[in-house]
Amino acid sequence: MKSIIILFILLVALAAGCAPAPSGTTPAAPIPKVRSPLLDSVPTSTPVPAEPTSTLVPTPAPTEPPPVTIPTPTAAVPDIVSVQAPRIIAGAKTWLFAVDDGSPQLALSAESDGKLLMGRLDVNTPDAAVSWQTVASPADTGGKSIADHWHIFAHGYHWIVFSVAGDSASYLLKLDKNFQRLAIAPVGHTDGPTNDMFLVAESDGVAVGHFAPGYGHTIHHFDLAANKTGQVRIGGGTFAHSNGSSAIPVDGGYLLFATETMNPLATSAVRLIRFDASWSPVNIGAVLDEDGTNAAMASAVRLDSGYTIVHLRVRTGVSPRQKSPTAQQPGSPMPDDSGALVRLVLDPNGTIVSRETVVSERANRPHTTLVGNLLITAWDEAGAIRLRVDRIQ
Repeated sequence: MKSIIILFILLVALAAGCAPAPSGTTPAAPIPKVRSPLLDSVPTSTPVPAEPTSTLVPTPAPTEPPPVTIPTPTAAVPDIVSVQAPRIIAGAKTWLFAVDDGSPQLALSAESDGKLLMGRLDVNTPDAAVSWQTVASPADTGGKSIADHWHIFAHGYHWIVFSVAGDSASYLLKLDKNFQRLAIAPVGHTDGPTNDMFLVAESDGVAVGHFAPGYGHTIHHFDLAANKTGQVRIGGGTFAHSNGSSAIPVDGGYLLFATETMNPLATSAVRLIRFDASWSPVNIGAVLDEDGTNAAMASAVRLDSGYTIVHLRVRTGVSPRQKSPTAQQPGSPMPDDSGALVRLVLDPNGTIVSRETVVSERANRPHTTLVGNLLITAWDEAGAIRLRVDRIQ
């Protein structure tokens, strides 16, 4: 009887193991094991081979290709071609500026016999004469002659800052396109001499830069009505510089082409200081810095390509930095501070990519203007004022 019962139980178990799976049921796939990346770096003992499995490994979803970086095209170095040879501008003696105010003819300013003059020049007619008119004189300065000025066109007006002989006072002059006076105001600079100034447009007016010895410059702010609105000193420490400097506006601030020293017998670099819109320094770098060379009075224009064209007065064979120049004897005449007129082209990073001597000697006080694709360079040379025209292509 027991044998029959055991046989019956075995038959039932065998029948259950051979029964087909219910229709529509899929065997469960094995769960893959995930290892920690940290563990992947830890050596193990004898590796255990994985058991073979019939489970299909899913194909990874296609990923986007990495972005292709396209190099930013680098603008070609500007090619500067002479259009008109240097010419003397008759009727004035020193400090020549050529300024574009949108008129068919350039606006010029210069000085002669203690007066400030303005006139028009047709650059397409090399032999054209300039009809000068006086826009400021000793009658505006308490009888003192005018000596040194800077001229720009901004916000639809001509602006000229000028000093008196002796460097003790300066004035800001505002004129319309017909050179008619609209305002004149004292700058009120008390931090140092008033000569070798610069003038630059601001978003809501203009700024006069006057030398602050041992530090740099004091920036005097004026609104569009020629009212003074404030002042701030720039320079000091790493950013200290001398007079004989200039500035141009750029996006987000200003570029100052800063002279190290105006002593024509000593080594002097011209450095480029970038300021933000509030005249706080951002960085500094060298434009021209060669021991035994005196570089000063830089004037520049910036092209849309990011290149900058700089003209500066350069003297070679001067005292190196480690040796002080010979002191000037009391009562002796001032040393000649003229030299070569040199043109530099800087790439957008400030590196010199071209250097040319425009005038080999006796040149001074260069000023640079861009009129479309025409590059206008004005300077003093051997008791006369000169101007040349080049084309940028």
